[in-house]
Amino acid sequence: MPKSRRSANIEHERPVNDSHASNDLPAQSPAIHLGDALPPIDVEVAREAYHLYRDRGYLDGYDFDDWLEAERRVQRRHEAANGDGPGGPLR
Repeated sequence: MPKSRRSANIEHERPVNDSHASNDLPAQSPAIHLGDALPPIDVEVAREAYHLYRDRGYLDGYDFDDWLEAERRVQRRHEAANGDGPGGPLR
């Protein structure tokens, strides 16, 4: 008996933007699967970029902007924690 094509036609609903949602990335996120292979700073940037995407209501098309903003935020956090001045590289 052939498999049903019904599952291929179902649209996946996205969760409602909830400020109380978990800060964890979803299980299908590449950062989770590649976490051991990526430098910790890249995992941190990926998590921050995902939060920007989530906070915008999962609106697609801003992934590059989100990544760049996430890098800036992570860099500022690291500079503040280390007492470094702005402008140094993340790595």
